[in-house]
Amino acid sequence: EPQMMRGEFTIAQGGLADSFLSSSTLGCGYAFVNGFNLGKYWQQRGPQHELYVPASVLREGSNDIVIFETDLDFSTSSPEVSLIAFPTS
Repeated sequence: EPQMMRGEFTIAQGGLADSFLSSSTLGCGYAFVNGFNLGKYWQQRGPQHELYVPASVLREGSNDIVIFETDLDFSTSSPEVSLIAFPTS
């Protein structure tokens, strides 16, 4: 059953930079940062395992993230996402 997860993260002053959202613990779905649709990730089929996050959608201070997950059951899994400087694949 599809589910939505919402969270917040903080970027320090002077820390804005192009980044990638790592979705390695997620299944299939869409990610949004500050209302901007980053795109679709799909771990089993790809090609997107990390989603590009332009610095222009980030804010110094508090940022919102929303994950719309179609495959995982959040009650039995502990998904995590993180911002990374470079894609790993």
